[in-house]
Amino acid sequence: MGSSVLLLTFLILSSWGQYGTVGGAQSSPSSQSSTSKNAILQTLPPCGRFARNLTHQGLVRQFFVEIPPDACEKGHTTPIVFAIHGFTSTAESMRRRFSSYTKKAGMVLVTPEGYKRSWNGGACCGQARERNLDDLGFLRSIV
Repeated sequence: MGSSVLLLTFLILSSWGQYGTVGGAQSSPSSQSSTSKNAILQTLPPCGRFARNLTHQGLVRQFFVEIPPDACEKGHTTPIVFAIHGFTSTAESMRRRFSSYTKKAGMVLVTPEGYKRSWNGGACCGQARERNLDDLGFLRSIV
């Protein structure tokens, strides 16, 4: 499956029903480990940009989250948008491409990192496919 089709699929799915409640004061970027099935929704810090680690299938996987200032009012419900990078690309490249759009729209941006810059797309790509990783399970465990 092409990266643009995969991205579009996740943008639609994330805006279709995955919402989080955020609140608090401005924070600096941080990193934290989590094995929760609801990593973002249960452990959302205040506004800002931060990294999270999540253990999935015995591997520590990383994702990044940006919470715009408009979404930081206590009790405010906001959509979560996933931007999935293509084969050999990075989560940071997707953050740079989508950050200004999600900030303007008041949406939380999640940019997960593929395993060794790859995703298991079934018929392709790279080490994630070779290891038969459950990347969809990884994405689901974030929310």
